[in-house]
Amino acid sequence: MAEPDAGPSTRLRHSAAHWCFFKRTGLDPTTCFQRLRSLGVGGVEMAPPEHWDAAKRVGLERVNVGAPGMTSGLNDRRHHASLIPQIAKLIDTAAREDIGHIIVFSGSERGQDPAEALDACAEALIELARRAEEDGVDLLLEVLNRQDHPDYLADRSSFGIELVRRVGSPRLKLLLDAYPLARSGEDPVAVMTEHLDLIGHIHVADAPDRGLPSADRGIDFPTLVSRIHQAGYRGWWGHEFIPASDAIDELNRSVQRLESWA
Repeated sequence: MAEPDAGPSTRLRHSAAHWCFFKRTGLDPTTCFQRLRSLGVGGVEMAPPEHWDAAKRVGLERVNVGAPGMTSGLNDRRHHASLIPQIAKLIDTAAREDIGHIIVFSGSERGQDPAEALDACAEALIELARRAEEDGVDLLLEVLNRQDHPDYLADRSSFGIELVRRVGSPRLKLLLDAYPLARSGEDPVAVMTEHLDLIGHIHVADAPDRGLPSADRGIDFPTLVSRIHQAGYRGWWGHEFIPASDAIDELNRSVQRLESWA
């Protein structure tokens, strides 16, 4: 079988979120993934298991999968008995399938004391990080915003930063997205550049509508991309915006814009 086309050379590592683009292309998985490769996209994120083989055949890395627990999460010890075995099993699957990252979540706050929530998350993630270290898989704690995810606990970078530092494992990092940081009133450029050592993955979408990254809207993407790349970040740049029109065309424009800003 012929080797898959490597696609054009890029300075950055580009990945695309499956949920944002796949259905909007109207293409079958193989054709869609081939089109992504032709744009310089090297990985697909959060693809369902039934699409893993198609991604592998065309040479796309399966970058990550999402763990359960976005709402009923690790911040509540009552969920640990259920969630920890599920996530441990997912770590084993990721290792076997050569998927590098598992996205984990704090859960919804539901009036919980912040200190208690942090303790509960840390207890669970210390246990899971040991498993991740054994299997060579990274856990990524995602910071979200409450406009899109009402009552989500880790809606501020400060919570994620403290949690990652408390767990203290090289296999637990932050997944930071410029869009929810901006929606929560934080400065994505300042947060990401200051805490780059704790970031394992980056998502990009503009604010306030999760649109195509631009140079002149809610987020200063030229400065963000330039500073982070020059500081030595060589992880994935995950395109997780919602296309307003042609999904492939907008993804291509997003890739080209990030390349020009690097």
